[in-house]
Amino acid sequence: MARSSACCAAGPSWTGRTCRSSSSTSPCPIRLPRWPTASPSVSPPCGRSAAAACASPPPTRTRPPVLDPNYFGEEEDVRAVLSGIATARRIAWSSALAEWGIEEVGPGLDAVDDQSIGDYAKKHFGSYCHPVGTCAMGEDEVSVVDSELRVRGLDGLRVADASVIPSIPSNNTNATVYAIAERAADLLRRR
Repeated sequence: MARSSACCAAGPSWTGRTCRSSSSTSPCPIRLPRWPTASPSVSPPCGRSAAAACASPPPTRTRPPVLDPNYFGEEEDVRAVLSGIATARRIAWSSALAEWGIEEVGPGLDAVDDQSIGDYAKKHFGSYCHPVGTCAMGEDEVSVVDSELRVRGLDGLRVADASVIPSIPSNNTNATVYAIAERAADLLRRR
């Protein structure tokens, strides 16, 4: 498994105490009043999520499958976000940004040790909403689809979306999904 590292998403400042955008549900640890909000995250995470779609009794419209994103299930992911928050704080409180009037929204100035910062992250941090891998592509027997995007064991069915990406990339999945869609179109044209 790839080693976790922290990355920092920055975008226009949001109002309120929590970022709410199409790409983030994570709290914003540092808000810059005239420019972006800094929000450290773990990318790629070491922790793996799980879906219990084959539970007994099986999922239905009124009983959805059990999904466990396993955020911070691996200690390495916790260490990565601690590093990201420490880096965001160093940058935000640097002399170069002093005149900007930096405001730390969360975890807050009272959170100074790894335990309190880690607890905050576990409680408040979420996904950047780029899940992948539920129909992972590969050539081994545990892969759901093969390199031509065909679902194993089902004739005539292909999957062409982010679910075939075997592991979370460190970039936005948008461009990768475009490439998968182009590949699917080429495969279908050749039929």
